[in-house]
Amino acid sequence: MNGILSPEQYAAQVVGKAVLSTTANTFYSLLRNEQLRQFVDLLAEDTTMTADAQKREIVEGPGQNIANLDFADGQVVGGLGCTQTMAADDELTPTFGGRQINLENFEVTYPYEKTCLPQDNIEGPALEPHVQRQVEVLIRNDMERIAIRSQIGGANPAGFHTGNLTTIDGWRIKANGGNVYDHAGGFVNPLLFEEVYGNMPRMWRNNGRRNRDMRFYTSDTLVRRYRSYLSRRLTPIGDVSLTQENQLEFAGIPIIPVADIVDTESGVLSQSGSALNFTWILLVERANLLFAYGPEMRIFIHPSINGKFLQYNWWGRYDVQFERIEAVSLGVNIQPSLDPAIALAPY
Repeated sequence: MNGILSPEQYAAQVVGKAVLSTTANTFYSLLRNEQLRQFVDLLAEDTTMTADAQKREIVEGPGQNIANLDFADGQVVGGLGCTQTMAADDELTPTFGGRQINLENFEVTYPYEKTCLPQDNIEGPALEPHVQRQVEVLIRNDMERIAIRSQIGGANPAGFHTGNLTTIDGWRIKANGGNVYDHAGGFVNPLLFEEVYGNMPRMWRNNGRRNRDMRFYTSDTLVRRYRSYLSRRLTPIGDVSLTQENQLEFAGIPIIPVADIVDTESGVLSQSGSALNFTWILLVERANLLFAYGPEMRIFIHPSINGKFLQYNWWGRYDVQFERIEAVSLGVNIQPSLDPAIALAPY
């Protein structure tokens, strides 16, 4: 007896031929890698500031004025006699001002084939609503980017469509009218947040209710560098900053990374003309972030003349603003890196 036969040997002797995975011309008989019957989404929603904006205003017509009222300090008069007349220059004088909302048009359009595509794609008729859902994500992401980075008269990055980042002034540009701290090309460190915080007038930052609603919005890179800075401290906070996904704060105010706050800003003020790239920090109450839009944001769907396509058209009007520009603090000219002279902490 020659021992136990393998299945292949048994098949070869008894049946006369073994069917193996190496047998020629098995392409159609072997189980192949099956195609996933669903398209994988490569677009994820990444909105932060527009989601945080607690002030949402529906605007009738092309725009709206936000009127405000203010009084200067030192208006109380002292030391006059009981019958003495106050000087005209000492009379209380209010200051009226305001902010403007100017709605601008934004739109997206695309054709969707209704002949072969619904039959030939892996999702069948389900692809059409799938595409529409992803377009809605794209619109929300673009609206966030425009709300933050857009600048009238600016320039679109390569590949961006007409007017995308040049039609309105976003929060970054409008914050120039607030309290601006110039970091003068300095590196990331705790002093940075202290200066941005201290640069906001005390009447706005030393209010418990307002303080709880404030956020430091800045780039993801700056947040990571600040976490790295803290991790180098030989204290318990150093270990926590390095190993745990804790919420970074300064003066009890959360520090929030925002995808559309970039690290490639040109220098301004003291850094005008600098060859370096910078980022920025915005300190503001969420209730002070105003997102204004028209009463109708619509999607219009209609067939093409030959009936082979459905034309999708999304259209809306919106603008962003701050209700109280005095309660906005902006830090500019920040190098999103650590001072290389800082020694690494031993582990």
